[in-house]
Amino acid sequence: MARPKRKVDTWKTKKWFKILAPSIFGEKEIGITPASEVNQIIGRTIGMDLYSITGKRDLQHVKVVFRVNDLEGETGKTIPIGQKMQRAYIGRLARRMHTIVKAITTIMTKDGYKVQITAMAMSRGKARQSQKREIRRMMVEKIGESADKPFEKLFQDIIYGKLAGEMFKASKKVFPISRIEIEKTELLEMPGE
Repeated sequence: MARPKRKVDTWKTKKWFKILAPSIFGEKEIGITPASEVNQIIGRTIGMDLYSITGKRDLQHVKVVFRVNDLEGETGKTIPIGQKMQRAYIGRLARRMHTIVKAITTIMTKDGYKVQITAMAMSRGKARQSQKREIRRMMVEKIGESADKPFEKLFQDIIYGKLAGEMFKASKKVFPISRIEIEKTELLEMPGE
């Protein structure tokens, strides 16, 4: 009787690669991943909350997604491809007799990245339709003004609230606004794609 062929354990052929955050987060190690070949690492994504990266507790409701785009030895370099606020946090912000105004805009950054940004404004009372339109227009205008920055600087302004602060200052003149947040950011296209 012939002996059955032995199965090869594929886990023994794999090596572990470190994944680093982009330079705007201090190139901290954000994870490790196994792969049997080096080229399998390129394109992998990893998502985590900002509290894990920055140590700032007030950013724990924001999840950031990174994609490995370069390899140096056994270390994967990443770029941010998106950011999203947790649904539970958004639910806590919503109140009765308050208005939520959303603005979704797609911009092309100075260095050729195509980014879709979703901003959300919460008012202190019920706003009329004309006031909502004006708040939305001002938010889209401020997002459009930020298109003259490189992608890394734009993403940093979004994460740390600088862009939301600029939108807040502009739109509070129209109606009392309690808060403006960047709900979601998504990288749609990179230069050369």
